[in-house]
Amino acid sequence: MGKIILLGSQKGGCGKFTLAVNVAGWLVHQGHNVILVDVDPQGSAVRWVQDRQEQETLKHIPHVQASGNINKTLKDLAVYYDYVVADVLLSPLSPITI
Repeated sequence: MGKIILLGSQKGGCGKFTLAVNVAGWLVHQGHNVILVDVDPQGSAVRWVQDRQEQETLKHIPHVQASGNINKTLKDLAVYYDYVVADVLLSPLSPITI
């Protein structure tokens, strides 16, 4: 089973997106099988992956968007990937289950 790296905060603009995509990019560069999970309603990670795909010299990073009970989603993905990197907005207004 792969490792799950969850980067979350209740505050926007604190750098969790930047950290998540850089960790995912570095792991892919190291040869690991990685998926990026965007649990932030803003969807920045998904847009970043789409922009990255336009660069032919960069390795592809699979990505998904998730919400609600992400515990099962993350564990299911960890069966197929070496690393699951999740960008998560933790908010009492939009609760998720980890």
